[in-house]
Amino acid sequence: MMHMRQRTTRIRPHRRQRRGMALAGTMLVLFGIMTVMLLGSLGLQSGGSGSGVMANTDNAVQLSRARLQSVAAFNLAESGVEYTLQWLNQQPAPPNISAAYAPPLWGATSAGNPARAVVTPDPNFPGNTFSVVIYPDPGNNGNDQKKYLIESVGVSGGLTQIVQAYIEVTSLSKWLVLVDKWPANNWWVSGLSTFDGPVHDNNSDGRNEDVYWKSTATSPMWTYTGSDAYNVSGNGVNWWKDNWYNAGAPQSDSDWKKILAGGQNTLQTNTDKVTFPASSQTQMNAALNGATPPAASAPVGVTVPTGGGLYIHGDVQQMTLSVDNSGNQVIKVQQTDSNGNPYTTTVTLNASSSPGSTQVHVDYMVPNGNSGTYKAASSDQSYAGMASGEGGKTFPTNGVVYCDGNIGSQGDPKTGGLAGTVADNTYDASGALAHVNSLSVVTDASKNCNIDGNLVYNTARQKDASGNYLPENQDPNFTKYAGTLGVVSNTILITTQDASGNAITNLEVDGSILAYNLYDVDQLWTRPIGTWENMGGYLSANMGYFGVGDEYGNMYSGMATNFNYDARMRNTPPPYFPTTGSQYDVISWQRVSSTLQ
Repeated sequence: MMHMRQRTTRIRPHRRQRRGMALAGTMLVLFGIMTVMLLGSLGLQSGGSGSGVMANTDNAVQLSRARLQSVAAFNLAESGVEYTLQWLNQQPAPPNISAAYAPPLWGATSAGNPARAVVTPDPNFPGNTFSVVIYPDPGNNGNDQKKYLIESVGVSGGLTQIVQAYIEVTSLSKWLVLVDKWPANNWWVSGLSTFDGPVHDNNSDGRNEDVYWKSTATSPMWTYTGSDAYNVSGNGVNWWKDNWYNAGAPQSDSDWKKILAGGQNTLQTNTDKVTFPASSQTQMNAALNGATPPAASAPVGVTVPTGGGLYIHGDVQQMTLSVDNSGNQVIKVQQTDSNGNPYTTTVTLNASSSPGSTQVHVDYMVPNGNSGTYKAASSDQSYAGMASGEGGKTFPTNGVVYCDGNIGSQGDPKTGGLAGTVADNTYDASGALAHVNSLSVVTDASKNCNIDGNLVYNTARQKDASGNYLPENQDPNFTKYAGTLGVVSNTILITTQDASGNAITNLEVDGSILAYNLYDVDQLWTRPIGTWENMGGYLSANMGYFGVGDEYGNMYSGMATNFNYDARMRNTPPPYFPTTGSQYDVISWQRVSSTLQ
């Protein structure tokens, strides 16, 4: 009996996020205040001589009072961070403010320079307050992943505590596997899928995930041991033991560790849903940087808006990434013009042309009307009005490669698409980082992208003798040199053949790949058995069916999947990679002795 089995990993975000109204912290503050009042009454009743046992007792009471006030001040400062996170979570978008400001918290007044939001949680204790100021990160300008420093000052009984929390908008690249819905007849199968990073399922369709585990397994599916190893926003998981007819949840700790290396506690259910994007408007705007997009009737080609990225108009038959002899990123875009003739544009990102920034170099650039943008022209064409010296111009770019059409043919089977190699980061003669090579290849949200070959980093991540990727801390060359890649499209499919017509069996895809609809393999019922190595992130609104197998987990066709986490993607996502919107991660948190200003 042949059945399709989908391998979907739910990755749980590693979140140090502190959310909510800090009810527990506020209760601690009030408890501390009441304790101080009681101790104060005790101290007054001591009266008397100021010496001997009573004096010592009075001193001890005062010390206890000071300690409790210090604890109360600290809890108030933490409450300020919680209040601010709650306020930020309720905003429709991250605030686009460049100077320090006081957030308009509930019941807050404004005081100080810079202005601080001052809150008195309980009017019966006016001396117990917290005040908050938000410092936007200087890098927020032109960056979709906004970062802020929250500084909160708690005061109780004249004692002060200061807490600073550095937060950032959550990038979807932080997950190894993120899915919104789990379709029927879809299973994680022991021995066919592995996960070494956080997995999350929104469970938006209310369908429990199905996990097929084996009592004879010698290694777990989830090798990652973090508390966010496996998160499900719904009720949980359907467990199947040794075959898909035998419902049976793991019982002992030994059973659990055949599935989750960290044991049962690393599976969490009823967790918060992760906001899944539905539009690529942000990425299109980043590529255009205020320029007007080409009209639908305009000829196909590549436009380079000043200060933006690359804007590709029209369908692309093949997009190939490569590295030239100087280590520069080369992007070859193959299209067909309105007359059916091939139209190829080759773009080189010259990392060395301007230390600290990337420059686009495209031969035969011509002005694109009066829009302040330039259009690539192939060498066998001439344009009226092309000025001397227009060829070989260089333009700054932000790393976004946006296409308003499909990448690859959308026939049946799918052909063409995206493949190749992502160039390395570069360093100057002193060893300082000179250029970060980071790309996001994005289509219109209604268009699709095929992957028709290996899509890898130039500096490969190393593997051990068993074929498993080494942790980043054991592979310093990868962490230092490898670039980063994001791909965002509606439906993303692995084709059956590469650009040269060779059958694709074993495949590696590096980078965080996000599908608004589906990320899967094409022709899964008939393609030969192979292995799909993911190194970065599998992010798909609908979980894919990667292969077909029987009730004992034996594959008949399709691809077994290994999901390998790139920890760099937590805090250094590809440029303008989709985020959760107004959900934040706490990157660092500390108690300090003085305010910034």
